[in-house]
Amino acid sequence: MGGTMNYLYHERRQRGTADFPLELYAIDASHPRYRMQTHWHREYEIIHVAEGTLHLTINEKPLTLRADESLFLPGGVIHSAVPEQCRYECLVFMPSVLYCVPRCRTLTKTKLQKTVCYRDHGGIARMFAAMRERGCGFESAVIGELYLLAADMMQKNVGDSVHFNEKLEKVKAAMEMIEENYASKVTLPDLAQACGLSPNYFCRYFKEITGQTPFEYITVYRIEAACEMLLAGEMSVTEVCFACGFNDLSYFIRIFKKIKGQTPRAYRGEGLSDCQRQKSAKFRLRAAGFCPTGEGEEDDEICTD
Repeated sequence: MGGTMNYLYHERRQRGTADFPLELYAIDASHPRYRMQTHWHREYEIIHVAEGTLHLTINEKPLTLRADESLFLPGGVIHSAVPEQCRYECLVFMPSVLYCVPRCRTLTKTKLQKTVCYRDHGGIARMFAAMRERGCGFESAVIGELYLLAADMMQKNVGDSVHFNEKLEKVKAAMEMIEENYASKVTLPDLAQACGLSPNYFCRYFKEITGQTPFEYITVYRIEAACEMLLAGEMSVTEVCFACGFNDLSYFIRIFKKIKGQTPRAYRGEGLSDCQRQKSAKFRLRAAGFCPTGEGEEDDEICTD
């Protein structure tokens, strides 16, 4: 029984194990997803900044965390982050870990639907330390601290309530569809139909929430996925290209270099050296995206404005 410390990205997968559904992610400048792409997940999350500054957007609202500050996020929140010389960690967990006491199930669904900021919180620090060190009985230590944190939130009724609107829910539906179909071609009409919007309205909503067009969003998403595959070291550059949904190797290499500043082969060479120094880290793919068509030309079905 136990969680693992992995490199992060979204979203629809088992966190930790069935018995201990928590997972810790350590993120620094070498991480392929150092800049947190706009995303959401059903699990709850605690983000802790170890050093530097992390500029977050939570359901369209800006929030800045600095060293030794933490943020509690309920499930379903759309969030992204831009780090500034930052090293941070994310503890992602299923709310079911708080269901051992029957009444907690109801309270979790009502009282913990808030974002809460903390500074120098001893319980959070102990929780993250236990997840990192993984000593004997660390699971009990983590669950205990999590219950104390939840009880404090419930009793003091602290934090800002999370509000969802129709626009956010529609963009979440599109993101979910993208995740499930990243390896195949997904057109703008497909996404717009899934959201119950016209293509033009969908493009407007999507860019308003994410700051990117669907094509831009998916391109970055796929390159980040490629980074994880490359660092895993199990596939050739060509295999990674097609596994991420690109259908032209030269375009893949060109767009990869444009976004990451180096070729896929060079990136993997540096990354594998890092992996050798951090053998405990595992890279897992959670990517989604459109398949660019042709030699770098955007699909006619995908809006770019």
